[in-house]
Amino acid sequence: MGTKSGKEKRLSGKECEVMNYVQYFKEPIIDIIKRYSTIKKYAFILHDKDYNEKGVLESPHYHIYLNFGRATVPFDMVARWFGVEPQYVQKVHKTGSLLEYLTHSNASQQYKHQYDDSEITANFNVRQEAEIENCLGDFDKYSYAQQLAFVHSLDKDKRIQAANQLQKFWKLECDYLTLHAD
Repeated sequence: MGTKSGKEKRLSGKECEVMNYVQYFKEPIIDIIKRYSTIKKYAFILHDKDYNEKGVLESPHYHIYLNFGRATVPFDMVARWFGVEPQYVQKVHKTGSLLEYLTHSNASQQYKHQYDDSEITANFNVRQEAEIENCLGDFDKYSYAQQLAFVHSLDKDKRIQAANQLQKFWKLECDYLTLHAD
């Protein structure tokens, strides 16, 4: 079904996740990534120790995180780079959550196989990047200044949303402190 103008909406973004099964990749993933200078950051892992609900080993598959910096890249083009169908390229909504998913270290994945950080191939510190995103609203661990610095480090698209979120968290924190003042 098309849009009102009859054209399909072309999904694109500044970052995405590619997932597909090992047997469908025709060449090493790192070779594909190195071919495209548009890819500024990448992280990928082979999930080959996952069992489904019935206790059956799932087919080995890759999860690939791609970040294009300031560029917006059509996801159908990314699908062609990796030789996958477009439905295997997804928009990333929370970078930190996706990066934690690579090793199943997020709380919702605690019963899945826990992959080691050393199994990830990346050109940045994946654990640190995931932790930074998780700092918003955690005033026990991170000062307001540290959280604000994180917000300022984001791309413009994410910066506005994160700044609004931090502002709400800060107001709630101040309200809480005011109510519990001695």
